[in-house]
Amino acid sequence: MNTRRGWRAVVALTTATLAAAAFQTGMAAGAHASTTNDTVMATTQRMAGPTLNTTQAGWYSVGSHLNLQCYARGESVKGYYSRYIPGGWDNLWYKVGDGYWVADVDINTGSNNPVTGACSSGGAVVMATTQRMTSDTLNSTQVGWYGKGSNLNLVCYARGESVKGYYSPYIPGGWDNLWYKVSDGYWAADVDINTGSNNPVTGACSSPTPPPSSTTATRAVAWANSQIGSMSYPGLCELFVENAYGTSGRYASAITAFRSLQAAGQIHTSSSGIPAGALVFSESPQWDKGYGHVMLSRGDGTFVSGGVATSVGNHSTVQTFNSPAPTGGFLGWAYAPTSWPGR
Repeated sequence: MNTRRGWRAVVALTTATLAAAAFQTGMAAGAHASTTNDTVMATTQRMAGPTLNTTQAGWYSVGSHLNLQCYARGESVKGYYSRYIPGGWDNLWYKVGDGYWVADVDINTGSNNPVTGACSSGGAVVMATTQRMTSDTLNSTQVGWYGKGSNLNLVCYARGESVKGYYSPYIPGGWDNLWYKVSDGYWAADVDINTGSNNPVTGACSSPTPPPSSTTATRAVAWANSQIGSMSYPGLCELFVENAYGTSGRYASAITAFRSLQAAGQIHTSSSGIPAGALVFSESPQWDKGYGHVMLSRGDGTFVSGGVATSVGNHSTVQTFNSPAPTGGFLGWAYAPTSWPGR
């Protein structure tokens, strides 16, 4: 059964290796500072995928040189070069010749831009149009489709509902329970995509946060609506959404909440179809001074927000918005943590 996918992995690796070699022979030095273009500047994690949520397989040590194969945009992280990056976060990762991944923020490539070709997402080509789900089961919410022939950037895997699909004729019994979380925050069934392997090609996901019950989300939104016009949340957007779920003191700021949920693999990056009761994050340092911003989705494309300045007297109040990122910088959304009790 390995032959049905394995050839794609070989082709992808050969193409990426040639692209990397061709680029490095003629690359001009850039803002990452030295003439050595693949030097590890700070001991950094050796990961199974372009995110800290995947399996760590040791470390890359300071001063070592890496053979970079290709790049992908993955989890935003901080590291050695953060002090030279506005906000400090960098989502550029490289696949190394040993098959593992390293964050660009900890290595000197000679450039702030990718110095290799893009990775082929492990050969994750959609072979038959397949559902774009909010979790690893067809019982979760479907948010559109992944089109046949499209390439998916796979973040991590989980064992979920057994389903049938494109590759079922090659599987004894036809059922496959392997699912992948895609970089857009949604899920795709392995049985409909070509990953180059019959085994997982990423690290395992942390357990996804399930959506709150409809009653809990409805009550949170109802409470938030009742606070519109209130002056009780000056600069306290995170406290506002926590209070909507009957709790407080969970996170020091919106950006702290976002980074924590992102590290746990709970962030969805699509700005459409955001469900009622979801926590919606954005970032605009000019306005939020680095603390980030969070609102509560009403499920109809509008959002309730605390801590937003008004045009009169620069007071803060509770308002509604028609955009998930009123001042730009949409980061994503997440379900409220299951530890939040609700009203």
